[in-house]
Amino acid sequence: MFQRLSPCLIALFPFCTAVKLLAFPHILRQKPPIDILILHQKSCALHSMTMHKLILIFAFVLTFPAGALAADTYANARYGATAIVPDGFDPMGPEQPNGDGMIFRSHSGGALLTIYGADVPGGNFEAFINAQIAHEESYNGWSMTGRTITPDWAEYTGSIGGRFLSVRTLASCGGRQAVSTKFEYNGNMGSTVSKVEASLKAGPATGC
Repeated sequence: MFQRLSPCLIALFPFCTAVKLLAFPHILRQKPPIDILILHQKSCALHSMTMHKLILIFAFVLTFPAGALAADTYANARYGATAIVPDGFDPMGPEQPNGDGMIFRSHSGGALLTIYGADVPGGNFEAFINAQIAHEESYNGWSMTGRTITPDWAEYTGSIGGRFLSVRTLASCGGRQAVSTKFEYNGNMGSTVSKVEASLKAGPATGC
């Protein structure tokens, strides 16, 4: 009987037979049994189509950039602060009681990411940023290492010992509010920080 089968069909005999019996249970009730060659041809065709689909799915997944499937997005309802949360970061707890944002901590515990929004007193964005920087210096002890302030966005960085600070802020709600990402971290996380900061945007806000 097996002399009538191709080497490919013989190699796939156990799998193809199982697939065939599951896919076509009426075969078990047929008398006399159908020709074994027809059984293998149909079941192996089914196997071939299944493998082809799996290969296409695998190839599709590989087209995603690294980390694209791993990153989540946090969106704050009150201020509309929206940014990606990189792989390896989890919320430290529920959203802040006042609804202004959320803090995420890395699995290693060495990095904190805060995505949040705030009101801008008098709609003066630049004065708001300068006040934020002064607070980081006087209250949190950061030494500023760089700053860029414009009427619409701002970035500033700092350090203390071997720890680093990076903040990006965008004016929103017609200048009456602002949304920010704030990274505090050790070591080399520059690429992760850049990706998160580039993703920051001001989405729909219930408080605007």
